[in-house]
Amino acid sequence: MPGTPYDDLPNVLTPKDVQRFLGWNKNQVYNLFRSRSFPSERIGGKYIIPKPRFLNWLGIRENS
Repeated sequence: MPGTPYDDLPNVLTPKDVQRFLGWNKNQVYNLFRSRSFPSERIGGKYIIPKPRFLNWLGIRENS
């Protein structure tokens, strides 16, 4: 079974991970993380998003 582009994503993504995956610039990604429509969290001053939540936001369902 061929892999998908998101198989190698970590279980908890940082803005840098999202930036690499989406191909967006740093400002676009931080604006996304700060927006209320993006289901990220801020913990200890750092933004994160769990992989399942990110994939759901993209409209992708994992088969796990």
